Amino acid sequence: MRTLRTLLLSTLIVLLGGAGIAFAQTCTTDESCSETGLFTNVAPEAMIVLDMSGSMKWNPPGDVFRCPVGANSCYYKSADCVANQSLPTYNDYRTSYTPPYTYNCVNAVLKLYSNPTCSGPFYNTSTEMPGYSTNCARYLIARDVLFKLLDDNKDGKIFTDDDTSLNIRFGFGKFQGGYYQEWKPIGNSYRNTYCGAPYSTYTACTNLTWYNPGDIKCIAAQMTTSTVTGATPLALALESTKTTLDTKKAADTYKNCRQRFAILLSDGADTMYCGAAVNDTDRTQYKRRRASVARAKALADAGYKLFVIGFGANMPDIEKNTLNWMAYYGGTDNPLVPNAGDKTAIDPSLFEADPCAVSPTVGTCDDTSTQCFATSNDPGNTPLSGYAFLAGDAVELEAGLREAINYIREANYSFSQSSVASS
Repeated sequence: MRTLRTLLLSTLIVLLGGAGIAFAQTCTTDESCSETGLFTNVAPEAMIVLDMSGSMKWNPPGDVFRCPVGANSCYYKSADCVANQSLPTYNDYRTSYTPPYTYNCVNAVLKLYSNPTCSGPFYNTSTEMPGYSTNCARYLIARDVLFKLLDDNKDGKIFTDDDTSLNIRFGFGKFQGGYYQEWKPIGNSYRNTYCGAPYSTYTACTNLTWYNPGDIKCIAAQMTTSTVTGATPLALALESTKTTLDTKKAADTYKNCRQRFAILLSDGADTMYCGAAVNDTDRTQYKRRRASVARAKALADAGYKLFVIGFGANMPDIEKNTLNWMAYYGGTDNPLVPNAGDKTAIDPSLFEADPCAVSPTVGTCDDTSTQCFATSNDPGNTPLSGYAFLAGDAVELEAGLREAINYIREANYSFSQSSVASS
């Protein structure tokens, strides 16, 4: 039964919480996260997991050089891939390195420049069109949005007061090639996470690009064109994130009253789990789609909700569906978009024990087409929408990340409220 003291505490939390007042953590033991502990704010934890694969160099629509007649490589005499698009040069190529045909233009990045919101149209140079001089590589958009989010009080810098006002203990990790790497551990200061501050006379992150040259693991140092490369080990990243959160929880004095989350930002599908794929047309891609959903569900089953943010204006439906299934089984929803699709159409219990198991397939399954699917339980061709956040420009990306962060803050407050009510 609720005591009079509990009722008074609950009322006071509503009054002060509505006024935006944050409470300092005062729980002394895990068990004290009852009436005393719940009249405090045990800061939630969240791992932000960033895709740093090669396609994050592309502009939001994914404008890249496509070889003639679907060739996997196209070598030209000139390194100017923009000029090589023009006829007749476009058709004067070789499919392998054959001097003087020595410059492979396949997937060369095109049209990087647009307006400040990167909403298009896009141009090949920063001077081609006045007002369209912003470099809109996806990784740069993500970097800039992260600066805005960590600058919680919007004073143009990331400093210790932002940690206090936002009050989420963040960690940051990246995935690319064949591995996942934790950049900064959960609980690290925002300024050190973004730019490696404090360093020398620098006590805050005051712009997007400056960083401590001795700290190569901060966001500003890592998010450069030379470090964005490789394939997409998405399922491995989720697997590793769960291990991180499990480890943090096991050592946490307040493990029963601290909430934990993961935020995934990716522009594509896994291409590394179950053995590296030939490319995104690999006939076994259904395995990697299943693995991505299974690893998302494993996070949620352990108590860690997963927010899924897909980035790319022309993302194929196969990838959109998969990201939405990941978000659904990761326990989250996009309140900005209506839900649609049959939520019972995918049953992870049939593949989560071994998502790499071979299944019968249907479609064009000769490694030349993305239209190859498992005959059942394939997230790629099973429509679902309204759960993942799908962003096509800087504004939409920021909106998706802010929705996730707002949910984390509100969920933490609601968790305290409901726990007081049950005391």
